[in-house]
Amino acid sequence: MTYSAIPRGTAGFFFSPWLTMMFWGVIAPEFDMKTIGYPLPMLATIAVWLVIAPLAGATAKQTGGRASALAERRCLQARRSSRTDREGSTRHAT
Repeated sequence: MTYSAIPRGTAGFFFSPWLTMMFWGVIAPEFDMKTIGYPLPMLATIAVWLVIAPLAGATAKQTGGRASALAERRCLQARRSSRTDREGSTRHAT
């Protein structure tokens, strides 16, 4: 996890209720329902985070970080293959 992930997550945390409020404002009149303000979607977002965060943590603990290790391994393989491609192209050019 990088340091930039926290501000991005925070921005998403506050943007999600705002987006929910905006969509609800568009859809609610079609169903003859009243519109909602920002606090209600924020409450729903907090409730969802309280449910999802422990599940995500348990999943990460159960997999032992294999997903991130696999992504790192693929990145290293891509670097090696691009390095060998560059070395191979310079050898053939001379």
